[in-house]
Amino acid sequence: MSKMLIGTIIFLTMLSVACAQTDHTEDSLITTEDLRKIPDLLPTTYYLAFESRTSCSGMYRGVDYKGDEVSEVLTPNNEVLAQVCTRFLKVLMMEGSGVLKDRGQGTVTVNWAGNGRFRVLDRCTYGEGTKDYCLLPFYTIAADLKVHKPGEILYVPAAKGLKLPDGTTHLGFFEVRDTGSAFVGIGAQRVDLFIAEQDDSNNVFRDAGFHHKNPTPAFRVTGESAIRAKNLLKEKFKTLY
Repeated sequence: MSKMLIGTIIFLTMLSVACAQTDHTEDSLITTEDLRKIPDLLPTTYYLAFESRTSCSGMYRGVDYKGDEVSEVLTPNNEVLAQVCTRFLKVLMMEGSGVLKDRGQGTVTVNWAGNGRFRVLDRCTYGEGTKDYCLLPFYTIAADLKVHKPGEILYVPAAKGLKLPDGTTHLGFFEVRDTGSAFVGIGAQRVDLFIAEQDDSNNVFRDAGFHHKNPTPAFRVTGESAIRAKNLLKEKFKTLY
């Protein structure tokens, strides 16, 4: 029996228990009447790119970098934020947000601003998504915004209970807070899960069997359940929400 099928069975069992309860504890956060089945997701992951942790040499997206290639990180006004190795710049452009290493004034978080340019962030320490939404570690989904609207809550049974790096367990739901050029017109199934400081090859979702070739059951959350989910995220991410 696959992990995804087991997760779905556990999810449905949890819902049957939740429906019999009248309080709004974490177990009764989401109720069946507020769920709408959507096409199974085909998830990938994306992360916060750290200059200090990114190798300047080696293969990246079909290009073999020697390590001595240098590029500039530019603002929308073409001001130079930093000179970095070209391989890191390519990673930064792919992930959309990253942290420039300390050059005497502390580290700097930057975010994609279009046309190969970046802007400095203050509040959104993990990066910024669509509509000025801060990225929430392990709870942000990037998606096609023609299908999934910003602020929408999606419930993914297989994510519930996963152990996160901060020692907490995942609540099982995500908020649509980001998109990207790769998602325009791609439809409902392809999404990206934000994994913060982990990476694509080693993260909680990959370890649990999430993969873009492995359909993952999911539901759109509506009504009071969506409100309760957002309130929990506001409490969990006070400075980012």
